[in-house]
Amino acid sequence: MRVLKSLLVLFSLFCGVLMCSGLVFAQSGVVGVSEGDWFSYGFSFEWYSDDANMTVPEEDVFDYLMEGELIMFEVSEVLGSNVTGQFEINYENGTQQIISGWVDVTTGEGEFGNWLISSGLDANDFTYQSDFGEAINETLMFSSQLGLRETNHIEYSFGNTTDDDYYYVFSVNMYWDKEVGVLVEMSFDGEMMADGNLTTAYGGWKLAESSIEHIPEFSAPVVVGSFVAATIAIFAIKKRIH
Repeated sequence: MRVLKSLLVLFSLFCGVLMCSGLVFAQSGVVGVSEGDWFSYGFSFEWYSDDANMTVPEEDVFDYLMEGELIMFEVSEVLGSNVTGQFEINYENGTQQIISGWVDVTTGEGEFGNWLISSGLDANDFTYQSDFGEAINETLMFSSQLGLRETNHIEYSFGNTTDDDYYYVFSVNMYWDKEVGVLVEMSFDGEMMADGNLTTAYGGWKLAESSIEHIPEFSAPVVVGSFVAATIAIFAIKKRIH
């Protein structure tokens, strides 16, 4: 049980720093959300251990995340590069928690840092303007509740692998919709070897619903090109008929 608790505490501390502390990582801020927009996330968590007697400790600091069924973020105000809103956390036992806060998409300051970044960023851009800047690893096509769209991705990893009898390795992957700038998925996984037992865990937040319409992403050149091609095809068909 001590091993699993250590694993979960490390996850909790690392994810807490990433998601809630306002730790800032990069670039010119353009807000991609509007007042009234909302985003609902589901949370999942799975673990496995070689120790058949190990159970998830109920008092663990990570336990509140496993209990939360649904997390909703709603935008209440947009002022310049500042976005104000609230998180509504619904738990399996029927209780609810409201957390109000804000984030500046230029600097990353505020309680909701990393839930929302600037719109229009690309690979190698920084998520916020800051001395702690972290470059976006890649911009890729990624499928989320918003559709198959251009998405910015960063992977964080850390660990201690110097000892075969005791080691831990963790990674966290974060994905933001490029156009909207909102987090669409954060997944984490890791493993720890201690006392001769291997323990693994994985899970994360994933966008489940939103007020933003699910629209496939097509660039203007693609749309124009398709229109021109269709027009030429129609004229060609008419010419053959006549």
